Amino acid sequence: MTVALWFETVDRSYFSPQEEASVGKFDGQVSSIDASGLMRRYVSGGAERPIEFVSHSLSHRCDAQRKSHNLADMTIRVKGVIYSTERVEGCGPLHALDDAIREALAKPFGELCVRGVACVGYRGEGHFEDPDVPPGLHVDAEVTIGFIAAVDRETDQLVDLSENGPAIEHVRWNSKATGKDIIDASMKALNDGYNWFALNVLGDGQHITAAVNTAHTA
Repeated sequence: MTVALWFETVDRSYFSPQEEASVGKFDGQVSSIDASGLMRRYVSGGAERPIEFVSHSLSHRCDAQRKSHNLADMTIRVKGVIYSTERVEGCGPLHALDDAIREALAKPFGELCVRGVACVGYRGEGHFEDPDVPPGLHVDAEVTIGFIAAVDRETDQLVDLSENGPAIEHVRWNSKATGKDIIDASMKALNDGYNWFALNVLGDGQHITAAVNTAHTA
């Protein structure tokens, strides 16, 4: 049996009506920027990813009303220092993991990693026997995740996604991965996406400007 999964995780109240229309429905791509391909090229030259995903855990259950309850723990390493978050709740498995990652990133990089960047959408496909099994047990999975971050072109700084103004730009990129199950593939895609973010948006000003310019010309 094959299932296709789709959902959006970004709060659309962040956007003006014009930006709402420009984001549109996530169809598996929000940009031509392929973070996964770019990260493969980056590490193939011997460079190290700025963020190491050390470990994660996920608790998933459905109650009698079929409501999903998800709690995620995440541990990352940045410049040799370990940062962890525990029992971060989300409306779905990926949402919980994404929030746990961004809360962990906020410790070395600042609170704007929680409010200035988000997954804008997720598309996944997995093959499994029982449609009632938790998403993490789907096998032979492939996922695509779309990301968005807000940057101020005048200051070359990450800003809150709710900010508006002529200098505010939304940078978008995608990551794509396959894995032994939906969670495994999702973690690989999140790893690529947030490492591209660290290099191109959390880097120095020229990285941010380059990311914005690339988004405009892609």
